[in-house]
Amino acid sequence: MALALTSPWILFTLTALAVPVIVHLVHRRERGGLAFPSLMFIKRMPFRARRRKTLRNPLLLALRCLALTLLVVAFTGPELAEETGDGAATAPVRDTVLLLDRSYSMSPTARWREAVAAAETEIDALTGDERLAIVTFDETATLASPFSSDRATLRAVLSQLRPSHGGTRPAAALGLAERLLHESGATQPAIVVVSDFQRSVLTRLDRLYLDTPIDIELRPVTAAVTANAAILGATLVPAGHAGDGAETLAVRIRNTGTTDLASVNVALETDGRPRTRRTVDLAPGEERTISMPVIAAADRQIAARIVLDADDLPADDVYDLVITPAPPLRVGLLRDSATAPGSGEPPVYLERALAAATHPPMTVTGWARDATGDTTADIDVLIADDLALRNTGTRQRVARFVERGGAVLMIMTDTDSAARHPASDSPLVPGRPGPVRRHPAPGIGVVLAPGFPPASPPQAEVNLAGALTGVRFRLSRTLDVNHDDIDGPVLARFETGEPWLVEHAHGRGRSVVMTAGHTAPWSDLALEPGFVPLLHELLRHLARRADVALAHTPGDVANLRRLATRLPNGADWAPFLAGGGAAVVELPGGGRTGLPPGEHLLRVGERGIHEVHRRDGGAPSLMLAVNTDRRESLLTAARPDELRERITRRPLPGGTPTGVAVATAGAATPLGWYLLGAAAALLLLESLAANRLTRRSPMEARPLGRRTTTP
Repeated sequence: MALALTSPWILFTLTALAVPVIVHLVHRRERGGLAFPSLMFIKRMPFRARRRKTLRNPLLLALRCLALTLLVVAFTGPELAEETGDGAATAPVRDTVLLLDRSYSMSPTARWREAVAAAETEIDALTGDERLAIVTFDETATLASPFSSDRATLRAVLSQLRPSHGGTRPAAALGLAERLLHESGATQPAIVVVSDFQRSVLTRLDRLYLDTPIDIELRPVTAAVTANAAILGATLVPAGHAGDGAETLAVRIRNTGTTDLASVNVALETDGRPRTRRTVDLAPGEERTISMPVIAAADRQIAARIVLDADDLPADDVYDLVITPAPPLRVGLLRDSATAPGSGEPPVYLERALAAATHPPMTVTGWARDATGDTTADIDVLIADDLALRNTGTRQRVARFVERGGAVLMIMTDTDSAARHPASDSPLVPGRPGPVRRHPAPGIGVVLAPGFPPASPPQAEVNLAGALTGVRFRLSRTLDVNHDDIDGPVLARFETGEPWLVEHAHGRGRSVVMTAGHTAPWSDLALEPGFVPLLHELLRHLARRADVALAHTPGDVANLRRLATRLPNGADWAPFLAGGGAAVVELPGGGRTGLPPGEHLLRVGERGIHEVHRRDGGAPSLMLAVNTDRRESLLTAARPDELRERITRRPLPGGTPTGVAVATAGAATPLGWYLLGAAAALLLLESLAANRLTRRSPMEARPLGRRTTTP
């Protein structure tokens, strides 16, 4: 045991204890005179002008000094610790932490046997003064066995270990191993890593830090996986994209083994019932995408599962997913009499394009400019042209709709001068409309901004940028605004650099201004294949309709409030959570866990289907699917040297040479609070003693010159 001080420099303040004692001893008190009538009848006696001062109550002074000393020492941060690296006589010579990879890429029998054999070799190599600890890791790190030199105990622990369904995260395991070695104080610390070292792990691995004296050895597991077909993911393709009018699941399957796979069965189950079965042949390294029709419910979620034939890696033979219905997107057309927004013609192009939408489906509602009442209450997005805004009342109604959280796609079609433009004073336009420009034949093209449209599973098979390459604009209207003000929300530009699609926020809503129309005389956009997907993306973007993920990976965070808004009867979830309501999560393994009141974010971990229920039993339950990270299934090994290159060595403090352990506290006990308590007790005792001494000598406490007489 040893006493360690975290702030020893505070001990210098103890020298201040001598100051009051020295002042008391050297201070000379000046005595005042006493008026007396005559000294002639008083006998002269010798008088010492000075006398040596003494300490009248040394015990009381000692109590005060001891209390102040304990108070100062308490603030130095004393700790009573057991030295573990003070010398070779008390510290072990060599401690080794064995890091055993138990991620699901290690589950093939040949690989796991090789990993266990490598671990047994380390156990058998132990000598009398050496110890070994076992740490397993996948997504997290777990201490399976503390330091021990008993081979039988270590072998018993090793025999109980099995591969998991998690991914590989070696950083946490290395951090735990480093902490164990610091606490052990061994003079020869070492780490041995047994893993298949997949390249997919290194691509998401940050730089690792390790102390200089710790030696690290890598034991790669090289057993080949012969037969393995892996489901890498699934995408829901809406009706119309697959060509047969039904929704389908596009399932990606890859052969990550070393042998040919023939007639692999792929089965689809929904709500626990078999639905569709396909077969596929795969060469080594080949990836195929197969389509499987699925019937999605319009009013509830559907739990689905894709299953392959069993092979060497069972963890990637099952893929769970949840299909969430997409409620219709309500679109309003602000018409100028019988014409369509943006064309001055009947709304044939817009209505046909909106009718083709399937994910989500879009319903169209006409809204005449001279309509009365709040007709925007039942729409999500409004499509309007600047001609319809010539009416002051209409312009104000549209502005109120956006200010309250609505969205507007405004198409500029007025070819008159900018001075007479009806949207000049509209808060929905980011600036003042400028003049109309004519472009020489055949016109100019457009370029989409990076990030628009966002990656979206329903549009995965549509290259929107490529579909718009043939569009030519012959007219365009400029916007007289500062370039810096619109550079951020510009979704698309003309080839000349001028903005075409400009996003603008107003109140709680937003608008997108299209500075050139989609029909003649402006352009031929309505005749190009990119018009329909572009219109769908713009409306989805304005309505903030992000796709709900079919499945998650461990560690993802799901937004329950956003998920509930996708269900026709799930609108009560948002006010329930906002009002402090609590939810319960039913885990795939049968367990249950509760969320704090009002919490709408859920971090998922266990593989399978999670069901979220309200504690009050109201509203429908929410379902989420979780699958293991499929990057583990790629089975592409990296060189061990690549992992070594990610490790940065940290020098030990004070220049401690390699091979010498630093003295560390295994179980440090802080003493500061105890010393503070003792100092307080001594100060209380000192106060009681001082009061008692004062009552015993009352004459000494009276001022000079005052005398009492007794009758």
